[in-house]
Amino acid sequence: YDSFTTVEKLQLLSTAIKLFFKRPPETQPALGILFKKTINDNSNIDLRDRALFYYRLLQNDLSQVANIVSIEVKPTQIFPEEDETELNEQLFEQFNTLCV
Repeated sequence: YDSFTTVEKLQLLSTAIKLFFKRPPETQPALGILFKKTINDNSNIDLRDRALFYYRLLQNDLSQVANIVSIEVKPTQIFPEEDETELNEQLFEQFNTLCV
């Protein structure tokens, strides 16, 4: 744990939470150890706050945490900048007239 970067620790924490909802009996001891190490780690306040956030959520409502953690993020297919529409052209024309 100590050799991981902050980004890796954050990823480990979020992955452990997700795994907890897939296989709770096997994950609970490791998650407890991870919470203890992360909450006592004062090297990064964001990491500590995230661990405390998850810990407090788990103490209150497991179903709510499951909904928060299990959200699937769909990849973006088209970026607005790449979408060539008539509206974009009109906006750019109006923008150009305002600049002059």
